[in-house]
Amino acid sequence: MWKRDADQREGNDRFEGYLIDLITEISKKLNFEFELYVSPDGNYGSKNIEGDWNGMIRELIVGVSHSHCIFTSRNITTSTAITLRVSSH
Repeated sequence: MWKRDADQREGNDRFEGYLIDLITEISKKLNFEFELYVSPDGNYGSKNIEGDWNGMIRELIVGVSHSHCIFTSRNITTSTAITLRVSSH
């Protein structure tokens, strides 16, 4: 979730909430860094008529990002299962 004054902040400090706290604590315990950002087209990810994905899912497919977390407060009525694997390189 965006902080009320997110426009005056930078990087991960623009976000707040349980999932932000959780990933922060996990990163400390497992010793990794992460960067939160909003997908440039503002979409979570859906297929168009041609079967191509947009949003965060598209970024994963083309290799812009290595993983994604979806932070949402809206109700999800339909879903698509997507399996993500960590590459060996």
